[in-house]
Amino acid sequence: MNNITTGNTPIYSGLKDWDEAIGGFVPGQLIIVAARPAMGKTAFAITLLKKLAIIRNIPVAFFSLEMTSHQIVLRLLANVFNCSPNYWREGPQCEIDDRAIMAERVIKDTPLYLDDTLKLSLKALDAKISELKSEGIKVVIIDYMQLLDDLQKDAELALSTLKRIAEEHKISLIALSQVSRSDMEILPDGTLDVESSCHIFGERYSKYADIVSIIHRPAYYSREMWSCQYGDIAEIHFVKNNHCDTKYIKLKFASASAKISNIN
Repeated sequence: MNNITTGNTPIYSGLKDWDEAIGGFVPGQLIIVAARPAMGKTAFAITLLKKLAIIRNIPVAFFSLEMTSHQIVLRLLANVFNCSPNYWREGPQCEIDDRAIMAERVIKDTPLYLDDTLKLSLKALDAKISELKSEGIKVVIIDYMQLLDDLQKDAELALSTLKRIAEEHKISLIALSQVSRSDMEILPDGTLDVESSCHIFGERYSKYADIVSIIHRPAYYSREMWSCQYGDIAEIHFVKNNHCDTKYIKLKFASASAKISNIN
């Protein structure tokens, strides 16, 4: 798939099954990516940063409401070089310095804009995105939306505002969502109770979001049962998908390098 970034032409990430399922990232689109802790939400977002900003040179803004920009950069470098984030800060100082030079070459001039403002309000988010439009921002990622100051006060108003921001600024807005255990039932074999989970998220997000998805890793709960030739698998279940009828895809997950990739 060729990435053409003008008008309403979709932007493709390079995650083949994801791209086919959603039809690429398009202006005005609000995408919810929900999951329990440790399922790979941030790894998915970091992978998008690499594929869009570093590989495809597409301007992306990442608003981290939990981790610092420095932590995000370390995880991004781990994703790029397929190593642990600790690789960049452990070992003899001379080696760390050499790695820093190598990292700078990768990050330098990359159209990636990081913001780690805590308790960010929707008004401030809107203003920041407005400023970044002059830089040609196409995709905005929020990690994670429950930490937005406004969402804690009025979730429905926050969701409608996120959709308005996506439409007014003609961006694709991806909001990661932290899920509590009570909102997502895991069956004894480690699989997700898709019907009950989709019902909960359908009611909560579908009114404003164009795409609502859930990331789940069965091997996290039952590794022996779910180990396979591909290693750890991240399942993505689509609760709502305005593009097509795809309900479910699989991607490969690597926790050590904060990486999501195609299985084939």
